[in-house]
Amino acid sequence: ALIEIAHPDDRQKLIEEAKKVLNAVLDEAKAWLEWKDQEAQNNSEAPAEIKQNISNDVKANLGKIDKLRTDISNIKNRLEVGLVFLKMVGSYVELLSDVARNTGAMWVHLSNKHITNVEKFEGKLRQAANKLDNNSEIISKLDSALSEVAVAKAKVSTAKAAYEKVKLPGMPLIKFSEGNNNLRAAKNNLIAAAVHLQAAFKLIVLNNN
Repeated sequence: ALIEIAHPDDRQKLIEEAKKVLNAVLDEAKAWLEWKDQEAQNNSEAPAEIKQNISNDVKANLGKIDKLRTDISNIKNRLEVGLVFLKMVGSYVELLSDVARNTGAMWVHLSNKHITNVEKFEGKLRQAANKLDNNSEIISKLDSALSEVAVAKAKVSTAKAAYEKVKLPGMPLIKFSEGNNNLRAAKNNLIAAAVHLQAAFKLIVLNNN
C-alpha cells in the first residue's frame, strides 16, 4: 500500500528496498543450506547414501535460489514484488521439505544402529544365560527385551515410510510429525528393552556368584 500511494521516485526506492530484503532472505537460505550440507558431510555416522542425497538436494535448492535472484532483479513494480515473494514462500516450503526428509533419514539410520547394538548386547547375555542352570527368569527378561526391540523396529520402519513422504505435493509437515512421533515411541520401547537387559545382567552376575 505504501508503494502504491508514494511519489514515483519514492515508489522506486521502496521497490529497491524490497528487492534488497528479498535478496537478504535468499542469502540466509543459501547459508543455511550450505551449513546443513557441511554438517552432514562432517558427520562420521552418516552413511554415504544419505550424504549424497543431502548434497543433491542442497544443489537443487541452490539452483532455485539463483533463479529467484533473477526474478528479484527483474522486479519493476509492487505487484511483481508480491508475486516473487509468494514464489519464494513456495520454494522455501520445498527447501524445508527436503531438509526434513534428509533429517528423518539420518534419524532412522541412527535408530537402526542403536537397535543393532541392543540386539548384540542381548545376544551376548543370552549366550551367558544358556550356560547357567535355573536360567528361566533370565531368559524371560531377555525375551521381554526382544519383544520391545521388535516393536521398536516396526515403529522405526513406520517412521522411515513417513519421512519418505515428506515431499511436495502432499503433506510434508504432517508426515514429518508422524515420523517423529514413531521414533519417539520406538525410543521408549528401546528404553524398556534396556531395563529388561539390565535386570537380566544382574541376575547373570548373581548366578555366577
